[in-house]
Amino acid sequence: MMKHIKRSLVLSMIVDKKKQAHNEDKLDSLRDRLLDRAGGPVGLQTMALPLSGCTLLTLFSYMMWQVPLWMALFRWFGWPEFKLFAGILPAAIVYILLLYAAALFTAKGYLRAFRFFLIFISLTALGTLINFIAAIFPGLTGMAIHTTHLVTAVLAVIFSGCAFICLNSMMFYRTTAYCLHNHLWRGQLKRVQQKERQSVTRKQG
Repeated sequence: MMKHIKRSLVLSMIVDKKKQAHNEDKLDSLRDRLLDRAGGPVGLQTMALPLSGCTLLTLFSYMMWQVPLWMALFRWFGWPEFKLFAGILPAAIVYILLLYAAALFTAKGYLRAFRFFLIFISLTALGTLINFIAAIFPGLTGMAIHTTHLVTAVLAVIFSGCAFICLNSMMFYRTTAYCLHNHLWRGQLKRVQQKERQSVTRKQG
């Protein structure tokens, strides 16, 4: 289960640890190995399709259970339901910003962002599961099932499952290797530029 997600996470942790040494020769060798694991500099892995697909599917899954969630909260607190979107809209904006920021920095090769992304989609999946149980629970107790709630709950489960399928794929592992390669390359390039600026500063001084 989740074999390729674990491999991608372990690979990210290894690269994060080795990049701290700033040994340029070893980093060059590591970049070459990452590029080999990615399958080369050209291909679908360069488009981050599994990550993009997972992000969109997770968002769709989240949106499926927002109305039932906020309706339950409004009823619990006794708030007027015509103000429902006053809760849904701000929560959705914050959620989207966090989700896409995590996805963006994951694509840039940051380990912390990758971990946050995994936690974020896992929490969304947990919410999806709770919503699904809430949708089928009336039927288990002999009460009438709300058809719309059940349909959206099933769709949310499907979207969430497909999101994890996207991540738990060989293509995502290759994408991770490619993103980490680019992350190391940007770091090396930045250090070279800093050395050049320092050298120019010394000459001018």
